[in-house]
Amino acid sequence: MTNRISTTTSINKTKVILIQGASGSGKSTITSLLLSLLNHLDINAVSLSTDNYYLSTDSSLTSNGKYDFDNPAAIDWDAVKKTFIDYGNNSETIEKRNYSFETEAVSYTEEVNSKPSVILFEGIFSFNIFSDQIFDVNNFNCFELASEHSDEKMFISNDVDFNAYFDVTRIYLNVEREIIERSRISRYLKDKSRKSKPQYKGLTDDQALASIKENLEKYVFPSSEKWVSLGKKGADFIIKKGSFSDELIKVICNLITHLKLKPNVDSKCISNHLEESLLKIK
Repeated sequence: MTNRISTTTSINKTKVILIQGASGSGKSTITSLLLSLLNHLDINAVSLSTDNYYLSTDSSLTSNGKYDFDNPAAIDWDAVKKTFIDYGNNSETIEKRNYSFETEAVSYTEEVNSKPSVILFEGIFSFNIFSDQIFDVNNFNCFELASEHSDEKMFISNDVDFNAYFDVTRIYLNVEREIIERSRISRYLKDKSRKSKPQYKGLTDDQALASIKENLEKYVFPSSEKWVSLGKKGADFIIKKGSFSDELIKVICNLITHLKLKPNVDSKCISNHLEESLLKIK
């Protein structure tokens, strides 16, 4: 994999909006809102998620609940880098990566590069490859608890300076545990596809909900506190209390203005569209 991005892309940089936060903090919701708004404003945008960059796993090893999907080593960072290098180089095609939570397998499709003006990238560690120091996944183990990982040798220097070729804005979601727990439970009950995940097969709803709560306490919260929360330091915007808040609308309005995505855009028009979109989601 080449780690070089053509210097010709430094003019009129593509804007990258990163949305990072713990599992269940509302990243997907905010990404959907932003994508809907950008489309409404006739701005060419695409969205990506670290969920599709999980490494292929063996369900016989993960179904027992001892594999931490909130560990930095669970993600294929080389694949993430390749995607952004291809966008940075204006490649004619982009290799779209898909991870199935049902089969825990990875598949690929080639898509024509739409040459977007904005790339939305959401995930628990979406800030990672846009940092000077990135996770050294060789020193991480998804079968170990966050508390078993040393704070030493956690990072290595990033060999690609993506900030030189993209105009990057970082949004961090700072959400309380109770909200995350409610979100995870609600998501499981509403989304039937999640019930087919290997760790939930054969379980009653009560057993699955107990498993979700155990996973939160054992993996999600400790991993969030140890690794995900590091994103607060470099965030341009921090949104509190989850994705359903007046503060969210204000932040997004400011974001559109801050990035100058649409000259002379009416902030009331943005606010009205976001409120309508939020009502549909709720």
